[in-house]
Amino acid sequence: MESTISRPRQTKINQILQKLPKSVVATSQWLNQEGLDKRSAYKYEKQSNWLESIGIGAYKRYGDAITWQGAIHAIQKQLGLDIHVGAKTALELQGKAHNISFNETNTFFFTSDKANLPKWFRDYNWQSKCTLVKSQFLGKDVGLKEFDTGNFAIIISSPERAILETLYQVPKEQDFQEAYYLTESLADIRPKLMQALLEECKSIKVKRLFLFLAQKANLPVLKKLELKKIDLGSGKRLIVKGGKLDSNYGITYPKGFQINE
Repeated sequence: MESTISRPRQTKINQILQKLPKSVVATSQWLNQEGLDKRSAYKYEKQSNWLESIGIGAYKRYGDAITWQGAIHAIQKQLGLDIHVGAKTALELQGKAHNISFNETNTFFFTSDKANLPKWFRDYNWQSKCTLVKSQFLGKDVGLKEFDTGNFAIIISSPERAILETLYQVPKEQDFQEAYYLTESLADIRPKLMQALLEECKSIKVKRLFLFLAQKANLPVLKKLELKKIDLGSGKRLIVKGGKLDSNYGITYPKGFQINE
């Protein structure tokens, strides 16, 4: 029995999928822009070996093993949503968090808008807990970069921005001791960008905590920061209940906190 999809249309879908990098999700919006409407996409899913649905509004190439990176590429490039990879996940991608893992695997995304991860993304099993953090404690653009995965690029936080996003989640989503180890791994962070981020940062807690941990880790960047330009607020900040008080930065830290000598 012949397929209801003609050979010319098969050529069309083949041409479209040739534009889709391996492991990347094809959203209905992108397929439509490429000339394939929802009805045609449905036919290619049900009547041929071209597409597989992974949820409403999203497909993958038949037999392809998609990744969360490929899904985020689609969310950023095809849907145009202001969502980037951040915090510890961005550090891991850049080789700044090797052998530093205290908690279950958690993939962190950030947005300063009201954007949401699509339902098809939230419902899919990415072999990792995925957390979207909505906050405007940092601006939209400073400290973001394109990261080449090999087949495609995604927008992620630079190490300088990623460590501040990590500290933003202390202590609820991020262990304090692990945050120190992550900070300690950033001996090569850029002073100019770090200065810009700290001046822009709206979270007093995050700024004080970074300076506290950077001091404990003896990061070279501390000697080049202009602290007078960084608003550290006033009063104490209770980061850890029942912890010790650091009189220099006015924050509390765990009694069992250890630093590498």
